[in-house]
Amino acid sequence: SAHGPCLDGRLLPDLVAPGCFILSPSGPSSWDYTCGTSMAAPQVAGALGLFTDFYRSTVSLGRDPSPAMSKAAVLLSARDLFANEDADGSTLGHVPDSKQGWGRLQLPDLINPDVGSMRYVDQSIVFDATDETWSVNVVPHDASKPMRIMLVWTTAPGHGLGGTTPAWTNDLDLVVEADNVTYVGNAFNPSSGFSSPGGQRDDRNNTEAVFLGPQAPSAVQITVEASNIVADGIPA
Repeated sequence: SAHGPCLDGRLLPDLVAPGCFILSPSGPSSWDYTCGTSMAAPQVAGALGLFTDFYRSTVSLGRDPSPAMSKAAVLLSARDLFANEDADGSTLGHVPDSKQGWGRLQLPDLINPDVGSMRYVDQSIVFDATDETWSVNVVPHDASKPMRIMLVWTTAPGHGLGGTTPAWTNDLDLVVEADNVTYVGNAFNPSSGFSSPGGQRDDRNNTEAVFLGPQAPSAVQITVEASNIVADGIPA
């Protein structure tokens, strides 16, 4: 029901979901087709509940996903609404943008991904200071398909005053090396929807992605860099 971006330049919304002509209770004993965020948000909440159940039973064997992991998973599985119409009747480009965020909620890939096609790393690494890094080498499960990498972190609160004054705090950067080419989070080619080599690092959003395609490289090194740590994202 609202477009981004934030006044200080951060990307919003994160995600969109069906929100119009949704069958919903209307009054104490009737139903109606209704539009609004109140129609879309319960669908996302329900999807995240199903993802939590999938994560407990399949990935972590009893441990709940963190909020950041849940957000990363739901955004990574979202559908790019490229070439569809936005709420104003204009044609959408590729994700991410200020009309669709990272795309439209998609349940199948969220809770039933192909076996071996997903790798989850959740709150197992702590950054205590600026310039710390963490890396992992990954080989694609199916090199004929794109490789999509998503980083989400719970950052420390900003000033909370709104307006154009930057409200971001801790800054992590996603860096991917593939075939001697470097890609950074959120540097996309708007024509293809895939990441462009090089590009400017994102210093404000706590959601960053690299999409490599249409075929995956033979192997990649994924690095998360703590570019600026100024406060506790999760107290204690």
